[in-house]
Amino acid sequence: EIDLKSGLSHEDLVSEIKQSECSLIGLSVSGEHSIRALSRLVIALHICKPATPIIVAGQSIADLKPVIDLMSVDGMAESIDEAKAVAEALIK
Repeated sequence: EIDLKSGLSHEDLVSEIKQSECSLIGLSVSGEHSIRALSRLVIALHICKPATPIIVAGQSIADLKPVIDLMSVDGMAESIDEAKAVAEALIK
């Protein structure tokens, strides 16, 4: 089951995810301009859902990998097929 969340404030998104019973969190990164918001969100999710794997995906992953590596996410993907493979490996 996929539960898509968009258009929420940082606080509302963290609250929604915290209350969910998700087995995996997938986040999208749209470019360097979104790194600050992404890092803030990943830190909050590490605190409120420490056992839940986090994947970050987007076409700009290759350029942003050094920065995203610092966030200690469980996986990164540049394409939907790669994201599916990473997700399947993490939830086994």
